[in-house]
Amino acid sequence: MVGERVISGGWVAFSQIASKLINLAVFFVLALYLDVYDYGIVAWAWIFVSVGEVLFDLGVSQAFIRDRELSEAAVSTTYWILIILGLFWTFFVAGAAYVLMLISADSVVIEVLFALSPLFIVRAVVAMHVAFLTSISEFILIAKAEISGAILSAAVAVSMAWGGFGVWSLVIRPLVLALTVVVVIMAFKPVLPTFCFKRSIAQRLFRFGIPVMLSNNIAPLIEQVGERIIIGAAFGTYGLGLAEFARRPVLVASQAIAGILRGFVFKNLVDARAKGLREMRKDRRTFITVFSFIGLVAFGVIFSFSIYGVPAVWGGVWDESIPIMAAYSPAILFVTVRGVVVYSIIAQGYSKQLVSLSFGSALMVLAALLVGSQIGLSGIGVAYSGAILISLAMFVVYDASRMGRSI
Repeated sequence: MVGERVISGGWVAFSQIASKLINLAVFFVLALYLDVYDYGIVAWAWIFVSVGEVLFDLGVSQAFIRDRELSEAAVSTTYWILIILGLFWTFFVAGAAYVLMLISADSVVIEVLFALSPLFIVRAVVAMHVAFLTSISEFILIAKAEISGAILSAAVAVSMAWGGFGVWSLVIRPLVLALTVVVVIMAFKPVLPTFCFKRSIAQRLFRFGIPVMLSNNIAPLIEQVGERIIIGAAFGTYGLGLAEFARRPVLVASQAIAGILRGFVFKNLVDARAKGLREMRKDRRTFITVFSFIGLVAFGVIFSFSIYGVPAVWGGVWDESIPIMAAYSPAILFVTVRGVVVYSIIAQGYSKQLVSLSFGSALMVLAALLVGSQIGLSGIGVAYSGAILISLAMFVVYDASRMGRSI
């Protein structure tokens, strides 16, 4: 049993790290062909897309995994909820593009938003399948789908950049990635839902899922959207493009680690909690130790890359991103440990109490970013890392108080 958990965890870690490393490599390869403004334009568009990304399933997938009910009714109800949510976010992004068009915003940003809007309905097609596979610990297929998508989307994006398609090489990558995941999972594990929809199951999923979503995602959402708005307002599209390049390693690393936490770690903490509080404390300590080490290594790699890698390979205008990237690098360690602590609290059933704490943490980060913006882009990086450290301390204190003992 322990061996199976280690193998499953290995596959989750491998798929998340491999796919995100591929995406990160592509992002930087594209910088050899694209302009700083191209990155700034996509960053403006991603303000709206990130809202749908972070709030996509309203925590229904986590609730489905935690519920561990794999009946036909539960599977079908979950599927149709996610399809409806996928359609909602598709129309949300398209509607945002239409509103920007009415106020005569940048035409390229509007076109990018319209192009990205189908991303959510595509992802919704297999969102339930991924949750189902996670609940039965079939992580290998998820890993194959994600890695296949990363490789294919990388090839398409680089080819388009080399062919002179500019900003569209950045836009096409998430779309190809999502489509590839759909094709691979549906080809090998086509869990076919029926038209069954039970209101009682939906209520149960939302009753747990929405507090989970708010407690775990509200802080990243406010931080991501607020950070881009503050940087864009203070430094324009050019500054936003530089910041997007500089903060990308931290963002990608945190997404990879979040994927591992959301899948393998969360499921195992839930299973451990079912066996008793002592078992959960033991697993939590193990996960915090392991992920602290992972976060420390990631910090060292990103900091070294900013000092030695950027000037050696890119140089020129991208050298302006070096101090910004170095300032952001400590945040990956704090974000990683905070993620473990948050999922530990959620697995104990304390998710509702986390909402106000998460909201307060996010507002504190935004306040720090506003102060940092008065110094410069590197000041924003320093302010962000410091605020995330304080946020981590807040969650640790709360978790320790609920568990009745310190970590």
